[in-house]
Formats: sequence, structure tokens, C-alpha cells
Amino acid sequence: MKRLSMYSLPLLLCLLVLSGCGRERTGRSVAETAVQTGATSLPVLAPVPTFTPVPTLGSQVRAGDPPLATPIPIPSTAEAALCPSVGPSPSLRCDKEVLLAVRDRLRGEHRELLRTWHPDNAVQAFEGVTVGSGDGGKRVVGLQWIGWWTDPEYRLVGSLPPELGRLPELAHVVLRENGLQGPIPPEWGQLTQLQVLDLAGNALTGAVPPALGRLTHLERLDLGSNQLTGPIPAELGRLALLRSLWLDHNRLTGPIPAEL
Repeated sequence: MKRLSMYSLPLLLCLLVLSGCGRERTGRSVAETAVQTGATSLPVLAPVPTFTPVPTLGSQVRAGDPPLATPIPIPSTAEAALCPSVGPSPSLRCDKEVLLAVRDRLRGEHRELLRTWHPDNAVQAFEGVTVGSGDGGKRVVGLQWIGWWTDPEYRLVGSLPPELGRLPELAHVVLRENGLQGPIPPEWGQLTQLQVLDLAGNALTGAVPPALGRLTHLERLDLGSNQLTGPIPAELGRLALLRSLWLDHNRLTGPIPAEL
């Protein structure tokens, strides 16, 4: 075995030390670098998940398929059915508008009456109003307000509104024993479903309208105890279903028509 020279031993030791020192130095170098640069350890982020794209509705339409329907905007209630200002009322909602429009004219100075006739109330809650089945659904079919002579504050003291002639399903109008004044509107001749018209015991003036002869379903007509003037119209003879006619205690003149 060859003897190592004095110069070879230090070289061997250095090689052994360098091989160990290299591994140690490598481990220290990362920490030392972090300390020297002031860097802090960053959190490790989770990998971003990947998603499979979902096909849209349009991408599912194949060639030759019918086109998708375009949504139709629904108009608001105000835009959907505006009530006409003239002519027959077409619905219960429009019947209500007619009644609200004539409320003050009917009650006159007695503002405490017909208080339930209010825009916030359903027409079924209107005092003296009857709602029943008519053409196209529920409609106003009756109007009744019988006044009390013993309590004048309870009487309607206005006039008969022509607009009531726009309620085509009215079958009964009973407004007797009130203090209603003025003429009977000829527009009421449009109430072709009317069966009972009772206006007795008011202060109505003017002539009996010949237009009442168009009320072909009328069975009872009571206009007694008013201040009506002029002749009895012969057109009342057209009322084939009329069973009861009261015209007493008025100021009517002339003969009774032969048609009656």
C-alpha cells in the first residue's frame, strides 16, 4: 500500500469536507436567502377547477327546428282595458266606474250617503247595488235605494244620471220615496234588460220619455207621485210584457193612448 504523502492527506480531507459541506450549504442557502431578502412564505393556492361548458338553449336548436317563440309583453291593467266614456259598459270594472261617476249626482247635498261607493271597495260592497251573472260574467244587475220620509237625511236628493243608461245588464232600478228631482233621462231607454223601473214618490219633472217604449223586457213601471207633465206616450203600448203601470198623482194631460 502506497503511503500518502503529507501533501495528499490535506487534499483528501478537503474533498471529504467539501462533499458534506456542499449538502449542508445547499440546505442553508434557501433559508439564508429568505432571511437576507426579507421574503415571506406564500400560501400554496389550490389548483383552479375546470368546468365543462353547459350548452345554451340556442346551441341546442338544430337545423330545421322551429324558431323559439318570442315572449309577448303583458300590458298593465290600465293599458289592457280602458273603459269607454260612451256607449254600453263592457265589464263589471267599467260598471263600477259608471257608478262612481254618478254617485255625487244621485246623492246631491247628502254627502254622507253612498259612502261605500268608493274606488277602494269592490262593486259588490256598494250599498244598494246588486251584482249578478250577465253576458260575459259578473255585472251590475240591480240598483235599489228606498228613501225614508221619516228621515229626510237618508234620501237621495240629486237627479237621475243619464249615464246609468250605459249599464246594459240592469234589470231592476228601484229609487222610490227619495227626493230626486229633474227629468227622467231618455238614455234610460237603452236599458233593454230592465224588468222593474220604480221611481215613485220623488219630485221628478218633465215628460214621460217615449224612449221608455224600448224597454221590451219591462214588467213593472211605477212613476206615480211625482210632478211629471205632458201626455202619456203611446210608445208605452209596445211593452208587451208590462203587467203593472202606475202614473197616478202627476200632472199628466191628454187622453190615455189607445195602444195601452
